[in-house]
Amino acid sequence: MVQASTRPGLAEPVAEGRGPAQARGNEEALAAWSRLLSDLGEAGTHMRTLLLVRAERRKLLLRRLAQRAIMGVVALLALGPLLLAGVAYAVVGWSQLLHELAGGRNWLANLATGLSILALVATSAWWLRHRARRRALESFEDAMGRIAAGGGR
Repeated sequence: MVQASTRPGLAEPVAEGRGPAQARGNEEALAAWSRLLSDLGEAGTHMRTLLLVRAERRKLLLRRLAQRAIMGVVALLALGPLLLAGVAYAVVGWSQLLHELAGGRNWLANLATGLSILALVATSAWWLRHRARRRALESFEDAMGRIAAGGGR
């Protein structure tokens, strides 16, 4: 219960039971608030540091990806002509083999070579597409399984 003070010189009401113990409790509360604010400031500093580290990791990842892409382009430029020459020799050899098997009919050997190359390209494209679809489906099924199990991501 709060009573108005009858003592002269006190303008505020004085609460009953207020004394040194109450003042010490107020000091402890102020100290606790001070520690809390200090800890929040420290947590903010740690959060900023964490975000900066994550940003640096992303930059490093992008730098590494760019370096690998550049190395891949350089490798293709260096090995591309060798690969093309090898493919050209293989096609010419296949055509000459078919020419001999066709009894000297050059047009038949060229036609068979062209059709076999087209069949090889079409089969490779189908296989790559089939593999990509299968992987996508497996990934989707895994994600659905984790969601159904309550695992989320």
